[in-house]
Amino acid sequence: MAEAKGPLTEEDLKGINEQLDRLDEAGRIIDQAMRGGIDMGEQRKQTADLRQQLIRIKQSFFPGR
Repeated sequence: MAEAKGPLTEEDLKGINEQLDRLDEAGRIIDQAMRGGIDMGEQRKQTADLRQQLIRIKQSFFPGR
């Protein structure tokens, strides 16, 4: 019997990982801006929320990867 294929592909996993990397970079830039006195509280919250959403998707569809 063939293994059931999920709705997400290896290409989707690659995209999720790339977006997580970009969010990490955005976090570093936000931290730098905050050290410079710029209010980035909302941006920090948005990037943290997006990161958690992507992690939940990744864990659900690609457990252990």
